[in-house]
Amino acid sequence: MPRISSSAFTSRRQQNHWTLQRSEASPSVDVAKKIADALEVSLDYLAGSSDKVSVDKQTLKLIDEIDELDPVVKEKLFFLANTVIRDAKTGKA
Repeated sequence: MPRISSSAFTSRRQQNHWTLQRSEASPSVDVAKKIADALEVSLDYLAGSSDKVSVDKQTLKLIDEIDELDPVVKEKLFFLANTVIRDAKTGKA
């Protein structure tokens, strides 16, 4: 691919955009987070690692709270949640 002189760009921002488009550089995690927040998507989705666009904040908060529980309580909660999800999917709920 022929190189384009930096004088062909009217601004540093355009040059950075061109570099990113050509995959010569990747944005930092901080920049990627800001982009994901602005687009209201997850970083996984932005990076192409997930088909799910976003997870609502209530779900994320619940996941964090579950993660802090005693392992025995977590196990019981997972059993209950899996039962409810299974029944909802099969129409038994």
